[in-house]
Amino acid sequence: MGSGGCERSVPRNQGDSARAPGHTILEQLFTSGNADEVRLAETFADPSAIPPHIIAAALQRTDLDPAVLRKVRAALGRAMGAQPKKYDPSLRAQLGQPGSDSLLGPVIIADHDWFLTNMGTILGSDPDAAANRLWYGVQDLNADEARTLRAEIDSRRVKLGDAMTDSLLACIDGEVASGTFNGGDQPRRW
Repeated sequence: MGSGGCERSVPRNQGDSARAPGHTILEQLFTSGNADEVRLAETFADPSAIPPHIIAAALQRTDLDPAVLRKVRAALGRAMGAQPKKYDPSLRAQLGQPGSDSLLGPVIIADHDWFLTNMGTILGSDPDAAANRLWYGVQDLNADEARTLRAEIDSRRVKLGDAMTDSLLACIDGEVASGTFNGGDQPRRW
């Protein structure tokens, strides 16, 4: 079956009653499907509908190769971005693993103090690579959160160093200039 067939059997954005049966199948594919079925689930799962713990359980599977696990981590990040209240601190262990950049936004939002304390380790020591990684996290922030994070990073200039701080601030400033924030100008979630 091509992707069009799957889209017909797993409707998107049509209300919970239309999505529920298809997502029950996708949940089963995450937990017990073969590698191709897990890829299918990762591709078609609605991040706001699949419980993140189901996706996280797939990361414990030893029968999936690293390329599939990378996609599962990315799906988990999308689900956590859509459902940040379901964040679990056990997800910290996934940061730094392939595909984990999409988890950065939910970590910044739901585990903010831990993120700030461990920012140097999480983002790495290379300023350009750290800014690239931070970009993924900033995508889940609203405007107030981005402004607040910018001030918090700038206040850590002595600890982070000028090159790192300037690179991270440039990343955030670029997103502020574009004005395309998740949730617009909603209040901070931390």
